[in-house]
Amino acid sequence: MTKDEVELLAAIEHERWSRWMRWMFAHWTEENIARWKHQMNTPYAELPEHSKESDRKEARASIRALDAHRAAIPMAEEEE
Repeated sequence: MTKDEVELLAAIEHERWSRWMRWMFAHWTEENIARWKHQMNTPYAELPEHSKESDRKEARASIRALDAHRAAIPMAEEEE
């Protein structure tokens, strides 16, 4: 993985985090806080299928961005 790819994924992760924080602050209730605490303490393998699919959706977006980045790099640069 190149430095540019790390930066791309870091930017995606920041956008994802920012989007989550905006949503979270708009939906801040005791009930939601309890649910989020439970989710954050649950290993991925034990999440319900709808939660796993939400994580998969985010993973697919990262993979698409990385694939697009890699497709834009000329072969000569990849070999360096």
